[in-house]
Amino acid sequence: MGDIMNYVELKALIPKDKFDTSTLDTLMSLKESDLSILLPELILWIADMNWPVATEILPVLSKYPDSIVPLIKESLVADQDDDILKIYIISYLVPRLPKDYQLMLYDDINRIAKNPTESEAYEETAEIALEWLDKISTLSRS
Repeated sequence: MGDIMNYVELKALIPKDKFDTSTLDTLMSLKESDLSILLPELILWIADMNWPVATEILPVLSKYPDSIVPLIKESLVADQDDDILKIYIISYLVPRLPKDYQLMLYDDINRIAKNPTESEAYEETAEIALEWLDKISTLSRS
């Protein structure tokens, strides 16, 4: 089998609970092809940034921007109703990405800021999106 991990071995690396940081070093050492399989599940662990695993998993999520940006885009669409996760993605994950990858998310975050769904407005996701737009425009000028 060599260094190729099978699906069962990869799935075993997903945190078991909000305190489980035991596999993060292994996750950080995965090749992009292996880690990308887990990203849809791993991104859910930042749904509450008070969880110990949440801040620890951010470096794993941001390690391969090419793999995480499409998943972020999927998470930010109007049809997705986890607005708290959107807030944490915009506030914590997106800023960890290189600037050119952040700019790939501009239209998605701008949509939330300028044309939020009812729940995005209620949960103040739109305000967080506006704050990010201010920051990115400042970065773009520097």
